[in-house]
Amino acid sequence: MKDYYNLIIELSQKTCFKDDYESKKKVREHNRAMTKLYNLKNEMNTPECSQILLKLLEHEDDRVVLNAAMLCVELKFNLKETKRKLEWVLNESDDSILSLNAEQLLRYKF
Repeated sequence: MKDYYNLIIELSQKTCFKDDYESKKKVREHNRAMTKLYNLKNEMNTPECSQILLKLLEHEDDRVVLNAAMLCVELKFNLKETKRKLEWVLNESDDSILSLNAEQLLRYKF
């Protein structure tokens, strides 16, 4: 089985903070990472991956939390904890783009 835990962290850390969107190179890297993250849902629909995503919801990097939450929503895993963590990112993240993404997931998926 792939090391999904570290793969999601690695891909998430390639996504942009609000100040990174000025760099075309960073935006391209962000877009590639998001495509790979979104495609992981096709192979992560297992109980083991549910537990991996639950651990990632507690990660210190808000980008990792947000992407783990996105995968949880898509796979319908850990929805109560996912909603709680999205609310935390919305209210506590120092990055307005991450807060906006959390708000959108909450609005359209819950």
